[in-house]
Amino acid sequence: MNILITNIWLVNYAGTEVYVRDLAIALKNRGIHVEVYSPDLGTVAAEIREAGILVTDSTEELVNKPDLIHAHHFIPTMDVIVRFPDTGVIYFLHDRTNIVDTPPKHRNIVKYMAVDYNCIDRLVIDNNIPVESTGVLYNWVDTSRFKLRETIHQKPKKALVFSNTANVDNYYKTIKEACLRLGITADGIGLSLESSVAHPEKVLNEYDIVFAKAKAAMEALSTGAGVIVCDIRGLGGMVSTENYEYFRKYNFGMKTLTRPITPELILEEIKKYDQTECRITAEFIRKDADLNLYVDTLLVHYNAAIKEFSERKRKMNSYEEERTIQEYLFQKKAIFLSKIKEVEQQKTTIAELNGKISKQNTGLAELQEENNRQKAEIDQLHLYLQICENSLIKKLSRFVRNPAKFLAKFYKA
Repeated sequence: MNILITNIWLVNYAGTEVYVRDLAIALKNRGIHVEVYSPDLGTVAAEIREAGILVTDSTEELVNKPDLIHAHHFIPTMDVIVRFPDTGVIYFLHDRTNIVDTPPKHRNIVKYMAVDYNCIDRLVIDNNIPVESTGVLYNWVDTSRFKLRETIHQKPKKALVFSNTANVDNYYKTIKEACLRLGITADGIGLSLESSVAHPEKVLNEYDIVFAKAKAAMEALSTGAGVIVCDIRGLGGMVSTENYEYFRKYNFGMKTLTRPITPELILEEIKKYDQTECRITAEFIRKDADLNLYVDTLLVHYNAAIKEFSERKRKMNSYEEERTIQEYLFQKKAIFLSKIKEVEQQKTTIAELNGKISKQNTGLAELQEENNRQKAEIDQLHLYLQICENSLIKKLSRFVRNPAKFLAKFYKA
């Protein structure tokens, strides 16, 4: 079986980047031929290459025609659909709000899979994708790497903030202060702390409590740490046997981050640390989210999608078989323009926040945290704009140089 995986970035140690790296290697270890496409390559791409897997930022350099495309993110998904118009796609959605995760609507997409029940709402409610075309496949942990610690301490001594959004000026500072009150040492790892870790499994077992969300929270939980679901969006709480299913349903993520991050609430959650609960919840996640079980399930979905797309192709008429390059370029342009509008709106919001900060002494810390979050989002938006622009320019330049040859790829008799 030939599988092509897409991702918008393969630069830093972040959510889908690490997901793609680890999944590609796991599939290769099962004897499946894997290639990876991303418009923006970096450190993570290099690590995938080191495993003997082709990674490229040009669809023209992909070697094998895939049996199925395992797709993430709008732009790279459409890039490879244009490159392989006779291949079926499963589109995987990992984020409820990020513009890069906008699900494309294309007849080649056989199934839309969400990582949790928050993301399924984006597919069905926000984008009107039929329920029968969607599904939920929870995230996973590579339990061969993230080992369950031999000793779980009765009382917590060390805590870790495991997040790419934490920095010395936002909620990380609040958590450190709360931990200090209880005599707990708190450290942090992540992009914004300039301390990214390629192999967190080598670090997590040193900490009794870990503040994290989503896949990072799951990985920490699998080691036997007491996990407090938490990120720049807000506070979820300490994972326990009582709330485990709720956190799992929503990927230990955005939907659960409903409370503000204050020293008092952090202290309240730290005090819920329980040695027995840590071990039981670790066993839960190690059983439910094991990578090998995930790959078994994934292969079932792959085979079903390949079969369904084959049957669907036989029913397509000549009109439906025409390439959708006009729609593709239109959607690229629409997202590009919407991003410009979003950036301008974000600038206005930041200006308003700065005005409030200058006039008010009360609530200064809260406003500054929001300001930092907005700035981080704008940085991400600018990066995405550049990727969109580069991709669009590349396609249009090919069209300008040789329009007949370019269009011939998409309008076949």
